[in-house]
Amino acid sequence: VLDGVEYPVYKDAGLTQKATLDDVYSDYFIYNNTGTTWIDEVNWDDVYTGGEVPYSTRPVSSAGDTIINFDYMRVRTDIVFTIPNNSSAGGYIDVYKLQQSGLITGSVTYTDTKPTNNGQNVSATGVSAENISWSYTAATTVGSDYYNYYTLHDMKYGQRIYEVYPVGGSWLTPRNTDAPYHQYEVEGGALFSSRRQDLTKDFFKNSGRAVTARSLTAEFSSHQYIALMYAVECLEGETADFTLDGVGYKVDTELCEVVKHTGFFSIKALDGCEAGVNALGTYNNNNKYYTANTISNDQRNYAVNVETAKFGGTSVKTLFGETYWPYYSKFTGVTNLKTFSKMYIYYYDRLRMNIQFNFGYDSTGDGVNETITYEDIAHGERIDEYQFGASDYHVHELLDRPGYEFAGWMDANGFVLEAEDWE
Repeated sequence: VLDGVEYPVYKDAGLTQKATLDDVYSDYFIYNNTGTTWIDEVNWDDVYTGGEVPYSTRPVSSAGDTIINFDYMRVRTDIVFTIPNNSSAGGYIDVYKLQQSGLITGSVTYTDTKPTNNGQNVSATGVSAENISWSYTAATTVGSDYYNYYTLHDMKYGQRIYEVYPVGGSWLTPRNTDAPYHQYEVEGGALFSSRRQDLTKDFFKNSGRAVTARSLTAEFSSHQYIALMYAVECLEGETADFTLDGVGYKVDTELCEVVKHTGFFSIKALDGCEAGVNALGTYNNNNKYYTANTISNDQRNYAVNVETAKFGGTSVKTLFGETYWPYYSKFTGVTNLKTFSKMYIYYYDRLRMNIQFNFGYDSTGDGVNETITYEDIAHGERIDEYQFGASDYHVHELLDRPGYEFAGWMDANGFVLEAEDWE
């Protein structure tokens, strides 16, 4: 504890070796001071607490028991949430309602008269049960140029904000029920990505002493039901759901999802796959299914009718409405295909790789250990047929050495490969 501020001690030697002053300073901690302590005959008057002993005269133990303490203060700043107060796409925080429901905890002081019923946009200040100070400044006029401001005061980087984080429909009351709270935007109109319950780096921009909090402005808009479907290039033995350019793709049911969102989705990365090409479908008033060239430059376009549409030789209606319908109908509010404002199909090609075996044996006497390489193996493909150095489960002849018994392989990092590693 220095000047009333608590600092945790990191005891993991691995962290000490990996962390540097530049690493910490460049992010969200500010270097404060350095202290030196030692075990033999500690003179507590000499322990550094702010400048009593110059660096050059501080003793360092020859026994190797010197401890150098580096102290850092967390970045502290106010976090401000801006809430438009217009009637068509705006809203406010009903402090009284949230206090009555228990969502706002701790002490609350109203700037004017305390409300007696819900639906009031009233300024207030408070201190939560977790000792977080906040204030809410309510606009006195409803209009496009008027805003409400909710501020978390003197917040530390990394601090937990779950109980005071104004996200979701329970926190923000929309002025237009057709345009509920959607998400916060940051500078430039980008949607704020963090759903974390602590103040992570998402809330900040710049670094070190230049760190400042991002501007966070609530967006209110009508939500759309969007169906997401992801398909991956088939492995041997899998039955394709559709085929494009001679390549079969199988839908991954674990990734079938329905989200309520506004706007477009970008392509999501999948491990071991090349970023997929996207096809976007949406219904218009005539129940037509069509695609738009607005997602990416390599997007393929299909102008189709929902009843007759074919995607890679397979009916789009069959994919979403029959074959995989149980994975979409389970979502609340989804009754039929017309529920969806947009439907996305993402498809991915598997990455290819090579496997090289080093037999650790110079069979020809040329001074080089023998190796063999198997090429163009798809990510996710079973490789157990190669576990004895040859294909089709055969044992490579170089594993047969007089006086020795083959015990297994080690990977490039020196770890012994187990049976499950070949699957």
